[in-house]
Amino acid sequence: MNPLLTSLREAFAGRLLLEATDTAAFLTDWRHKWTGQALAVAQPDTPTDVAAVLRWCHTHQVPVVPQGGNTGLSGGATPDASGQALVLSLTRLKRVRAIDPINNTITVDAGVTLLQVQEAAQQAGRLFPLGLAAEGSCTIGGNLATNAGGVQVLRYGNARELCLGLAMERDWLSDAALSSSLSQCQALWALREDISEAQGAEGTTIKHDIALPISRIADFIEHTSAAIHARFDGVRLVVFGHLGDGNLHFNLSPATDRLGPDHSAAFVALEAPLNRLVHDAVVACGGSISAEHGLGVLRRDESARYKAPVELALMRAIKQALDPLNLMNPGKTLT
Repeated sequence: MNPLLTSLREAFAGRLLLEATDTAAFLTDWRHKWTGQALAVAQPDTPTDVAAVLRWCHTHQVPVVPQGGNTGLSGGATPDASGQALVLSLTRLKRVRAIDPINNTITVDAGVTLLQVQEAAQQAGRLFPLGLAAEGSCTIGGNLATNAGGVQVLRYGNARELCLGLAMERDWLSDAALSSSLSQCQALWALREDISEAQGAEGTTIKHDIALPISRIADFIEHTSAAIHARFDGVRLVVFGHLGDGNLHFNLSPATDRLGPDHSAAFVALEAPLNRLVHDAVVACGGSISAEHGLGVLRRDESARYKAPVELALMRAIKQALDPLNLMNPGKTLT
């Protein structure tokens, strides 16, 4: 072990992964679109260990890439190819610290999976309403960091506003499919939660994680879909999302007659012009090109196109003030 890593090993008591066979799972995103390299993967067991790792990184000017369940779709938790960054995996911070049924609160570590939070609440006779397709592996820290919406956002709101709730009693819905049994409920949610897996099984996809004013969603889908079909051949729309928070996954797949490796390159070549068309339409509707999955590296350059120079300058000033050595997840969001 080289002296730098030896000093890291001495800095905290958690797990330190160095061998390629051990670190591989932390270096590639869920979509297998980005793969990087890392100096090592640190897995602290306590918040004190997290602080110790970050102090070490600051002292040695080592970039840090924080990572939860590594279920993101934007490359935001994947290190770059330099091999100089340390991946800070929080999955061993998995303690359910307290459940208070009287005040309806639960306190957990950042690395507890969403499913574990749901199960802990259920055992206490309570419901933790946030629900995502990746709930078995995504972590609550990542859910809160991205303000995840999920499949129950219409009823309960997204991660940062679960106490608010939304609904049918306010007549905000004109139609809905409701289950009349547990098996029907599970079947309905399976349709929604398996969309990303089904798209991935078909092959290459072009994903858009956008936010729109709820009142503009219907018009956006109608007009943007028509514009895509008018300009691009062989593209199939796979559109879904969370109506309650305006988060729309405006995804694109090859047409059913153009699936397979023979057509993959032609479809990938459409990504840049399709991104421009979709994102221009989003901005024209007063929306945002990024919602729950964050900018990552997927939308970083696109974001710079739509932000005002003064906004970018303010963001860089805040980054410089809080992270002058640019050690915290360098290359993501800002370049």
